[in-house]
Amino acid sequence: MPSVLLTGASGMIGQAIHKHLIMGGFTVRILVRDRKKADGKNSFFWDYLSEEIDLKAFENMDYIIHLSGANVSKRWTFKYKKEIYDSRIMSTDFLFQTIKNRNIRIKKILSVSGTGYYGNTPTTGLLESSPTGNDFLSMVCRDWENSVKQFSTLKIPVCIFRVGVVISRKGGFIKRVGTPLKYFLGVHLGPGKQMVSWISMIDLCRLFTHAIEKNLTGIFNATASTPITMRQIDDSLAQYYHRKIWLPAIPEWFIKLVLGEMSAIVFTNCHTRNEKIKNTRFTFEQEDFIRALAQ
Repeated sequence: MPSVLLTGASGMIGQAIHKHLIMGGFTVRILVRDRKKADGKNSFFWDYLSEEIDLKAFENMDYIIHLSGANVSKRWTFKYKKEIYDSRIMSTDFLFQTIKNRNIRIKKILSVSGTGYYGNTPTTGLLESSPTGNDFLSMVCRDWENSVKQFSTLKIPVCIFRVGVVISRKGGFIKRVGTPLKYFLGVHLGPGKQMVSWISMIDLCRLFTHAIEKNLTGIFNATASTPITMRQIDDSLAQYYHRKIWLPAIPEWFIKLVLGEMSAIVFTNCHTRNEKIKNTRFTFEQEDFIRALAQ
């Protein structure tokens, strides 16, 4: 089976993809930023800030799956926005320069961006060719993708997934939105009319092995065929947790006051289409939101 070098393995998505690859028979190594966790066998130290990396990590590796990036679900202070940006673009640039300068050969790099690339737009059916937005997350996604595209100058194929909201019971979006419901604080966040493009965790993991097996290159929307409104998500979570939404909706202005610029995560309207990835004969296992919650 192919071998994969994985970055960002400590995050929710990284952990799931790591497990999926191992179960699929792949040989997997991970890059870690904690020296104590680097055993020199399955995990290897790297730090893009100090420009350090254990080159043994690359030995006999076929693919790189690059997921590194600071969590966007913390309050966006000026300092933290810089960390969100640098953790994606600087880490990718450092990886590129390392591979270029050391003439390291790999078969492909697979990375992620986000549907935040499109910004907050009323346009429905966004395609991979649709224009980027003009907000902070759009800028991050655009620059991140451009950084990954550098690898093509080394004749290394590139595959990038623009990932929608990832549905997992283990954390992320569902934990943030669903926790109040679990404790009987059922409430809608604002008017709830904004569209959300989402993907189940299992389908996101399957996309990476599919891209390797089918030798995919290019940019693909990694979203289910069934975008839903934020209000529908609230109602689905209430159904899943056997709770009722009984409190008045929290006004949009109040949420923006509390969350600041980070409120864009809650109120951005994004309706994507996924025909491009489906045309590669990828079949989504989970396109029903309620069932995806149960995974």
